[in-house]
Formats: sequence, structure tokens, C-alpha cells
Amino acid sequence: MTATTRDGDGLKSDEDGDATLGYVLFTGGTTNVTAAGDGVHGETDVIVAGGTLSVRSGGGRTATLPADASAKGLKAGVLVVTGGGQVTVDAADDAVHSDVAVTIDGGTLTLATADDAVHGETTLDVTDGTVNVTNSAEGLEALKLTISGGSVNVVSTDDGLNSAEEGLNEFAVAPNAFIRITGGSVATSGGTDAIDTNGTLTISGGTVVAHGSATTSLGEGGLDSNGPITFNGGTTFATGLAAVTGTIANSSPQRWITYRFAARQAAGTVVQVASGTTVIAAYRATKAFQQVALSSNQVIGGRTYDIYTGGSVTGTPVGGLYPGGNLTGATRAGSATASGTTVTTGPTTPAPTTPGTVTPTTPGTPTACRVTYAITNQWQGGFQADVTIANTGAAAVNGWTLRWAFANGQQITQAWNASHTQSGAQVTATNAAWNGTIPPNGSASFGFTGSWTGTNARPAAFSLNNAACAVA
Repeated sequence: MTATTRDGDGLKSDEDGDATLGYVLFTGGTTNVTAAGDGVHGETDVIVAGGTLSVRSGGGRTATLPADASAKGLKAGVLVVTGGGQVTVDAADDAVHSDVAVTIDGGTLTLATADDAVHGETTLDVTDGTVNVTNSAEGLEALKLTISGGSVNVVSTDDGLNSAEEGLNEFAVAPNAFIRITGGSVATSGGTDAIDTNGTLTISGGTVVAHGSATTSLGEGGLDSNGPITFNGGTTFATGLAAVTGTIANSSPQRWITYRFAARQAAGTVVQVASGTTVIAAYRATKAFQQVALSSNQVIGGRTYDIYTGGSVTGTPVGGLYPGGNLTGATRAGSATASGTTVTTGPTTPAPTTPGTVTPTTPGTPTACRVTYAITNQWQGGFQADVTIANTGAAAVNGWTLRWAFANGQQITQAWNASHTQSGAQVTATNAAWNGTIPPNGSASFGFTGSWTGTNARPAAFSLNNAACAVA
């Protein structure tokens, strides 16, 4: 069957007086839909149990829609379910959208969109099947996003996987939002975050490969969570200019390591993590990165692992992560110690002594430093700030602590790329495990969100390792 409309929806069931009606069901055959509005619209449900369904809505992913237009591929008021068949969507709006829930329990979905590839207003569950998102602003999005099986591959310009709660500030920890991955395979590449939740992120099974932004690390990364990140199982490999921009819970049953290279690494670079001569992770980068993070059942707490570039990889990859690797021809870049702490930029950086802390060998006082404090976003009662520490001296800074005082009672609520403590107006920020070394003419950056009342003035003075810094 072929349905083409110059105006309005392609296929539509709009019965709203009977909850048992108003649905669209596909069980077999071949259906091609080209629509100016929504491709397939069910007042209650859209169900694909079999067959081949091809939808082009609103002119496709390259089209520009009026602000009030709806041109979704599959759209339901209550539920979208796929249990089989082949679904291809090219949409100017969301490719798959439900006002309540989406369940993908089978079939193959190939989706290209100018907006969200799959959007469930409340829940989105992937239990089986294959989801290939070739173009999107955001890949899979819902308040509560769960992946327990199947295969998910996402390319997005914003977030690959996203969970957010309406009505809350984007920097707050959302009490009802979460992303949970318990099985299957997930490979996601985001222009900002690969995986982003304003609530919590829990990975307890499957294989997850997350490629975050290659250009910014201030609040953007492979894994970005306002709430705690917990590893209970599975294998997770994350990359980006920052691989992780949330806080990994020290209580995570499964250990992890992160490692930051001294310079950005190009797409195509092979990275291998090894214990002695045994490779426990082999990865070929799909885009540029500077930091990697790994959690798997082969990562043992307290053990130090060597990080290599080069060598060879073997087997069939998931998002660039291969089942095997060979160190012949590889170059050792440095080492990292498990249990949530890291060693950065090469073998001369010391290993941490306890989870969550880094003990530098030469903390010292820099001969010169300059601090840039920028308020990047502000709203009533809250704000976001970015802080950049520039080392203008001749010696490297190995481990840093930055101190300042707020003038107007501001309170930090959450920080990334640094840990912080605050007592009254006095704030102390300490390097994260991956950005403790600042070479001469180099810099380190971190950010935070905070609250304010009355006035939100910038701090007047900063000290780095007890030495006063210039303020830009």
C-alpha cells in the first residue's frame, strides 16, 4: 500500500471516544507513506508487529518546519510498540513519538530525523530488536529510559541517549529521571553528550560504547549525569574530550578506570588497556577524543593498568570496541589505577593512594597563574559558571587546589571536572583525577552550578596551591 498526502497526516486513526479504538496496527505487507504532516498517527496506539513500513514526513530530516507544525514519523497518544518487521523513517520532526510510552520489543528500525529519533514522554523501553539512528538531534529520549536487550546504534548532534524531567532546572538532580542499561549493545555518538541524564545513570549489563563531544569538556562528555553514575556489570567504554562529566559512585560494585592523554587523539587511533601482556579492552576511535573510561568485570580495584596506543584489534566491534587486541607495535602512553581514580598523561604522574583522591609528587606553588571566572548562564536563584586555570609559569603544576571566597552568599550545588568543599563563603576546588597536571602555558577547566540571592558578583581573588593568581 502507498499513501501520499500534500497536506495533513498520511495514515490516521482518530477515534477518541473509545479507548479500545483509535489505533493503527501493521501485521504484514509493504506500506509506503509520504505525508506533509505526521506519517502514521494513532490517537491511542501505533503497533508494528510485522511487514515493511517506510515513512517520510514533513519533507524529511533536512526540511524546516513552522513552529507549530507536527511532522512525526510514527505518533501515538498513548503507546508505540514495535514487535517485528522493518521500519524506516525519514522525518522533519520526531521519527517515533508517544505522549506516554514507547516499547521496542523486536523488528529493525532505521531512523533519520531533524529532532528526536525515539521519544517517549514518560517511558522508553528497548527489550529486543535493532535501532539504527543515522541522523538526529537527540537519539533516544524519555523521562525513564531502559535498555535491557537488542542493539542500539545512535548518531546525534546533541545527546545520544537523554533523560530529563520537565519543570526542573537542567542542572538540578531530577528525582524521577533515569537511564538504566541492563543488557544488549549500545553504541552512541553525541555532539554534546553520548549519554546524558538529569537523574541517575546505572549500567548493570550489556556492552555500552559512548562517544562524547570531541570539542568541549565543560559539562559535556561520554557519560554525563546530574545524579550518581553506578556500574553494576556489563562493559562500558566512554570517550570524549571528557569521557565522564558526572560523579561515579564509589559504592559501584564494579570498578572502573579513566585515563586522560596529554593531547587530543585523532579518529582512528587504537587504544588498548592491558594488565601486563593481557589486553582487557581494545578500541579504535570513531572520532577525536582525549579521555577514555572503562568499566568491566576485568577491572580489579586497586590494580594498575597500562594504556597503549597502536597495535592491532580483532573481531567484530561494537561502536569501535573490539573483543580482542594485540600489543605488537603499540606504544605505552601511561597507566591508570582502578577504583575510581586515575593517573594522567603518562607514566611520570603518580598513582592515587585512595579511591577518589590523587596524591601528586610535586604539588608545589606555581610561579605564575591566571584564573578566568565566567558566568555562562544565569536564572532567578541559580547560575552556571566555568573556571579556567592558566599556568603562566615555567614549571608544570602537578596537582592543584584553587581557593576563593564568594562575596554574596552563593552556594555551589554541583561541580564537574573538579571536587569541591564549601564552608560559608570559602570555596576549595581540587583537581579531578584526569586534569591534575597543568603544563607551562597550559590550562585546566572545571564548571559548576550554584544558587544566589540578591547579587551574583564574581569572586575578586583566587589562590592556586596557596599562591595568589591574576584574575582575567
